[in-house]
Amino acid sequence: MKPLQKIRLRKLEEQKIAAFEHAVKMARLCLMIDAYNALELIWKALKEYEELRDKEEQYLEEVAFDELGPMNVVIRKNPRDIYHELSTAEKDLWDQNEVLRAWMENYR
Repeated sequence: MKPLQKIRLRKLEEQKIAAFEHAVKMARLCLMIDAYNALELIWKALKEYEELRDKEEQYLEEVAFDELGPMNVVIRKNPRDIYHELSTAEKDLWDQNEVLRAWMENYR
């Protein structure tokens, strides 16, 4: 992979990581203030992460598949990953919210 391609890939990775961290922060905020639209807000934040993840995956396929091979897989995060980043108290709040609990159950 060329140096500029590595820089672009690293930038995509950093943006993806920041987007997932934003989704976790959004979940914490929504749980803390008991937002009535918590699912919508967290879902939108996770959707931003997914879009960046897909861009990274597409870029890898276009630029580096031959070099990196099929073993270089982009990790796909979901609501369960957000849940596992939360503290015990935040997990309790998540579990009390029927909508969030049902959403997470779709990702078993």
